[in-house]
Amino acid sequence: MSPKSLKITGAVLVILIAILVVTPGIIGRNVSELAIGNTLGMLPPEVQAQIEIREDTVNSGWFRSSAQLELEYTALGALPLNMQLDAQIQHGPILFTPSGLAFGLVYAQIDPIFDSAEIREALSELPFPLPSTQIGLRAGFRGDLYASVDVGNIDFEDAAGELNFAGMQMQFNAYADQSAEFSLTMGALSARESGTSFEFSIQSLAVDSYSAQINDLLAPNSAHLAMPRFESAAPFPLTLTNFNADSRLQPSSAGPELTDTYGHLQIENIESDIPLTALTWTLEINEIRNDLFRRYYQLMTELQNEINNNTGTATSQLGESAQELTLLLLQNRIVLNNSIGATAYEGEHSIDLRLLWQGLPDLTEFARMDAGSALAALELNLDASLDLEAIMLSPLASLVDPYVQQGYLQLDNGHILIKASLVDSVLIVNGERLALDGLF
Repeated sequence: MSPKSLKITGAVLVILIAILVVTPGIIGRNVSELAIGNTLGMLPPEVQAQIEIREDTVNSGWFRSSAQLELEYTALGALPLNMQLDAQIQHGPILFTPSGLAFGLVYAQIDPIFDSAEIREALSELPFPLPSTQIGLRAGFRGDLYASVDVGNIDFEDAAGELNFAGMQMQFNAYADQSAEFSLTMGALSARESGTSFEFSIQSLAVDSYSAQINDLLAPNSAHLAMPRFESAAPFPLTLTNFNADSRLQPSSAGPELTDTYGHLQIENIESDIPLTALTWTLEINEIRNDLFRRYYQLMTELQNEINNNTGTATSQLGESAQELTLLLLQNRIVLNNSIGATAYEGEHSIDLRLLWQGLPDLTEFARMDAGSALAALELNLDASLDLEAIMLSPLASLVDPYVQQGYLQLDNGHILIKASLVDSVLIVNGERLALDGLF
């Protein structure tokens, strides 16, 4: 290697060493803002209002820092949850995490301790210690944040019963473009109480979610939950196999400042004392005004403040908030699509309900709403198909013949059919026209 190349190589090495030595010290001066402030800044304002973090002590070193923090989280309608957070913080750019070598600004390993009197009292009554909980937080160079939570196992048994828990892992990733991902994986959970028939078990549980913009509750987002098997011996014997749920929120194609919601639930197999053995349910609520969501969170925050301040007006505030939200719902248009598929009495059944509420924009007081105006603003379509043989095995069997004779039910190829619509205050059931406006 030529002398010139050696000089260049040496200069690069010196610069790299300087970066590795100097950078941790610079990061240490801003460690609190990097590890905590940036995290809170990514949350929606509605959530930020529920969290308060106070610094007790922060000891900043060159390569490492330590901090003791107090966190108070007040969920809507709940008592404040107080936690003490003991954090050991590494300064980047090279970080040593439990999962291996990583690069970033900081990595914090946090031990949470519950500090609420109510929680401490409840925990003191447990016959077993809480599982170990470890929180990790890593801040990337581009503003990305990676948080993980590991909850340890519980294996407990005494004369009173038994509890087994295979642990849980959570991962939360927030990226510089404000998008975020969350995942939860829980191992087997089972519990049994001696002297009673109380017993249940969950084989496992998994949750995945995504948000296109974490600091906006109305940004497009989705979530999925999966539970392969749930068993309960009492108080209600029940076994669920392949329980899956999905949700989605997205901007509405009907216009700006409108949101569509989607929910889907599927249970592949149900074993219980009731004759329902499978269920599929899809619910869509569309064209919801965004300001309705925001007003809801605002009202709930105001109500929570009333509760926390013990002003004695929480009950009246709750009534007023409920009336205001109800009035907003009644004033505005909304679309609801509801589809149910079920296996019951060994037959397949389906119900499809489409509802359009046109809204009452001139309504200023809930008490002034009349049934006639409400009926005129409502449109619906119902299409139901029930397995005839299964229904004849159910408590509804005696109703089939009378309603068929009256024209409210139709029989077709072993199925009971119900087709109904409501438009302009006129109800049509299986072709029979019924005017309803004269009833109000």
